[in-house]
Amino acid sequence: MVISRSRKRRIELIIAALSDTVDPKLLKGFSGKLIVQKIAYLLQEAFGINLGVKFVWHSYGPYSFEIAKDYKLIYNIYLAKAKEDHLVEQYTDLLSNFKEFLDKVKQRLMSNEEEIGYWLEIIASLYMLSKKIYPPPEDLVDELLERKPYVSRHDVIRALRLLKEEGLL
Repeated sequence: MVISRSRKRRIELIIAALSDTVDPKLLKGFSGKLIVQKIAYLLQEAFGINLGVKFVWHSYGPYSFEIAKDYKLIYNIYLAKAKEDHLVEQYTDLLSNFKEFLDKVKQRLMSNEEEIGYWLEIIASLYMLSKKIYPPPEDLVDELLERKPYVSRHDVIRALRLLKEEGLL
C-alpha cells in the first residue's frame, strides 16, 4: 500500500502524540477509535498542528472520516513501535504543549487511565462547540449536556475550567 507524504506525517504525528500518554491496550476497539479521533481533533484545532483533515460533529463529538480510515494503521504501527523513540523525537517540539496539556488532564480530571476517552470526548466536544458551531451556544455546559446526557454536569464544568485556565477557550 502506498501512503501519501501528508497521510504518513498525520499518522506519525498522532502516534507521537499517543506515545507515553496513552497505554496501547486502551486503543483497541471503540474506545481506541474515540481516543484517536479526539487526540487528532485537539492536535489540529486546539494546538494548531495541521493534520489536513476535516472534522464534523458526530454522536461522540468531533469526528473525521480520514482519521477513521487511518485508525487501523495508527493502531498497528503504535503497537509495533510503541517502544521506538525516533517517531517521538521527530515531533517533540511540535507536540510539547499538547503533551503538557494531556498531563494536566490526567492529573486534574482523571482518577484512572481508562477514563481518558471520556475526558477527551468532553474536552474536544466543548472546544468544537465553542469554536466551530454557528451560532455559538449561549451556555456551553447546557449545550453539551443536551447533546450528551450521559456525561455529568460536574465533569463538564471541570473540563471547561481546565480549557479556560490553559487559554484554549
